[in-house]
Amino acid sequence: ITLMPTLACNLACNYCFQKEHPAFNRMTDTHEAATVEWILRKLDEAKQPILMVHYFGGEPLTRKDYLLRTAEIFSSAMRARGGAFKWEITTNGIGLDGEFARKMTAFGPGAVKVTLDGDQETHDAARVYRNGKGTFEEIFGNLVETAKACPGLSLRLGGNFRPADGASYERLLDRIEGAGLVGRFDMV
Repeated sequence: ITLMPTLACNLACNYCFQKEHPAFNRMTDTHEAATVEWILRKLDEAKQPILMVHYFGGEPLTRKDYLLRTAEIFSSAMRARGGAFKWEITTNGIGLDGEFARKMTAFGPGAVKVTLDGDQETHDAARVYRNGKGTFEEIFGNLVETAKACPGLSLRLGGNFRPADGASYERLLDRIEGAGLVGRFDMV
């Protein structure tokens, strides 16, 4: 199941529909409780031994409280049913950190997909804060820190790639190698 705890995002990427019309809403506590109850009921009806939750958004890491709370509930519920809980997060990487990743992996095996749109220059031309400040160094640093702090976490790297920027992606791969992350990604 895919859960979107918020449509809000902490960035204003130039290719995103939310750049000009940012969302600030989030799932309410009432909707959260009803959603969790519905998922567990549907799980029981289907007699599924594994629950895979994909946290998506907006930017799901702006709601770490929600992710941790629901992961704990789902993990406990699946253990009680003799099953397993797994999770994935698709994130821009701004809020990613090792402590959060360790807390999430305590509830079950997981994966985090981070988006980098090439090397710093290319990425920072598109993926920016609302004030126009680039985000590459912060995201890359968070990714490196998380990879080192949580070696059991599956990491995935995505990006919005344009044919004219091929050299930028080569430089990104070189940067990944230089940071000691070769072999740490399940998917690039």
